Amino acid sequence: MLTAVARRHSGIENQADLDAWVDRLELNDVNGFLSRLRRIIEALVQDNWWIDRDTIQSELPDQ
Repeated sequence: MLTAVARRHSGIENQADLDAWVDRLELNDVNGFLSRLRRIIEALVQDNWWIDRDTIQSELPDQ
């Protein structure tokens, strides 16, 4: 799935480019990945959370 996203959004076609893309986006670092994912989710849902957002945030690793 990650390879498909890299190909579609960044034109990644080989392993070396995929490795560089993963490093550049910090997807191989848990804290970097979760931080990026959090920002994306916040942009998508804005204030329309179906669940208690503060509870989820309290369970995430410190950033």
